[in-house]
Amino acid sequence: MCPTLHLRITPLPASRLLRQRQHDLRAHVPHYADRSRTAKNSVLIAPPIPSSVLAEANVFRRYYGLHLLRAGSAVAYAAVIEFSPDAQAMLDQIDLIEQDRLIAAVASQIASTAGTTVIGLVVHRDEAALHAHLLLRGYDLRTGRAVRISHKDTHRLQELASEVLPALLPHYQAELITGPDRPARVTD
Repeated sequence: MCPTLHLRITPLPASRLLRQRQHDLRAHVPHYADRSRTAKNSVLIAPPIPSSVLAEANVFRRYYGLHLLRAGSAVAYAAVIEFSPDAQAMLDQIDLIEQDRLIAAVASQIASTAGTTVIGLVVHRDEAALHAHLLLRGYDLRTGRAVRISHKDTHRLQELASEVLPALLPHYQAELITGPDRPARVTD
């Protein structure tokens, strides 16, 4: 089996940002998390307070002469970067600081390709599988317009993110690939 990287991205309105922030920062440790490993989690970029994200979005929209956001509009995108068991075995062979550096590079690649910026990045090591929660700004700072990330865009972002990893893990050159689309995984 080949090591793979999986990426899930969901638009988030301001009303759901608080719950996502609490999960990412472990304000309430879920029952499925191993509390003895919670200290190994890494907060690379602390997710912002939801009201500040909404206020910032409206400031930029006002500056660019756009209407204020409607209630329920996405102000951010929540993404989860996951790794297959084979990829996790590779990651387990490097120290936590290198894992963080690698995941930050993947997050940066995803954000720059999507035309936005990372506003939150947390690595969870206290669950069954290593994964990272990524929070992307939901609007372009240069124009104030909303960033749109479709399912097709997610697949493209996943492919680009997987291309970053072999460069960061040279001894695993070209081994990491993207996983199959969800419909293909479900039918197998």
